[in-house]
Amino acid sequence: MLRVSEANKKHGEYLDVACLVIAFLRADGVERLLKAISLAGVRKTYIAIDGARSDSEREIQEVLTVRAEELATTLGIELIIWKRDSNLGLAASVITGLNWFFSFEEYGIIFEDDLDPHPDFFYFAKEALSIYKNSEDIWLISGNQFYSKYNSQNSSIWATYPLIWGWATWRQAWFEMESSLLNERNLSFDGVPRNVRNFLSAGKERSLNGVTDSWAVPLAASMHAAKKFCLLPPVNLVANLGDDSFAIHTKKINQGGAQSTEFLPHFFRFSAKESVRVSKEMDSFIESNIFMIKFRHSFLPFYRPIIDYFLRKKSKHKSPLPSRVASVIVPW
Repeated sequence: MLRVSEANKKHGEYLDVACLVIAFLRADGVERLLKAISLAGVRKTYIAIDGARSDSEREIQEVLTVRAEELATTLGIELIIWKRDSNLGLAASVITGLNWFFSFEEYGIIFEDDLDPHPDFFYFAKEALSIYKNSEDIWLISGNQFYSKYNSQNSSIWATYPLIWGWATWRQAWFEMESSLLNERNLSFDGVPRNVRNFLSAGKERSLNGVTDSWAVPLAASMHAAKKFCLLPPVNLVANLGDDSFAIHTKKINQGGAQSTEFLPHFFRFSAKESVRVSKEMDSFIESNIFMIKFRHSFLPFYRPIIDYFLRKKSKHKSPLPSRVASVIVPW
C-alpha cells in the first residue's frame, strides 16, 4: 500500500466521509474523481487498482499511481493506494477492494474510475448515510436516477435493485451484501415473475461459477430476494463516461439521461419507505431498461446451456468467484 500524507491541507469545511475509487487504467478518470472529491470537501480517499495483464498496462498503471499521488498532495487529500500484483477481474477486484476499504472505514462513498459525480451527490450520500444508518431495509445509497418520470419529484425513491454508478453504504451493510451475493444457496423469489426469477438466478449462478465476470447481477439477485432497498435520488447525480478505449464491462442504458447530471431540487427531502406500488414501478423500469430483462427469459432454462457453453469459452476467469475472492489477502 502507498500513502500520501495530508500535506498542504487546505482550510475550509471538510466532509466527514471517505471515498473509494476502484481503478484499472484510467489515469484521467482518477484525476477527475480526485478533483471532484476534493471540491466536495472530502479529505481521505482510497484507490484499489486491479493488477495489470501486460507490460503496457503495467506502465499505464505506474503513470496513474504517480499522477494520483502528486495530485493528492496538491489537493491536500490523504491517499491510500492498494495495487494488486495480478489481475483479479472485475468482480473479485471490486469485492476485495470493498472489503479492504471497509476494514478501515465505518461508511463511505464508492466510485469506479469512469464516473463523473455532480457536487450534490456528495451531500446526498453523506446525509443519507447519516439518516438511514440504523435502517435494516436499506443496503445502499445510489447516485443514479434514470427514470425521467421522477425528475419532477422532490424526494428520494426506493428500489429493490442496486444502481452502482456512484454509491454509498455502511460497513455492516456491505458485509451483509458480500455474504449474500457469494452464497451459493438457491434464492427464494416469492411472487416474482418467471422471467425475472430466471434472469436473476441464472445471472448469479453464472457469476459464482466463473462463466461471467459480474458482481452486480449476484448482488441484484440477492438484494431482490431479500427485499432490501437501494435509495435513489430524484435526479441523476453521477454520469458514466466509460465508453472509451479502456471500456471492458460498460453496458449501455436505454436512457439518454444516464450520461447527464442535475442539481438536487431546491426543496429536496429524504423520504420514508415508499409504498409497494412505487417501489414496484421503479423495479419494473430497472428490470426493463437497466438489466434488460425480457419475456424470452421466461424460457431461459431451455436455451441456457447453449449460451453458457459459449460464455464459458470466452471467460477469462473460469474458477468460481467465491474461491477467487477468498484467495486474495487483503492488507490491513
